[in-house]
Amino acid sequence: MIMNNPKIVVSALLEKEMNGERQLFIQTRYKPHASPTYLNTFEIPAGGVDPYENVYDALKREIKEETGLDIVKIIGDDSTGILENRPGDKSMAFRPFLCQQVVETNGGLPWY
Repeated sequence: MIMNNPKIVVSALLEKEMNGERQLFIQTRYKPHASPTYLNTFEIPAGGVDPYENVYDALKREIKEETGLDIVKIIGDDSTGILENRPGDKSMAFRPFLCQQVVETNGGLPWY
């Protein structure tokens, strides 16, 4: 499957402290029809951002859809909140923890 336009995605490193130890959530990819090349590889939860969807809402939605977990805190969050530059035009600025661009794959998707 070839996509002409890259897909914007969100992902999260999910941490939990239990009995004084930090745990990191890792899942096994199982999407045999969408990306058979990466079947059963380890990954962190991720998914697409819908057009005009707030990036934080997308992150919370994707984590809930993929893991059933609710985000309770975003570490290092730095954003302006929603700004209305003129009537009907809303935007926000935020500093992500990490950015990644997929520049080549073996049958994968061109994600940012």
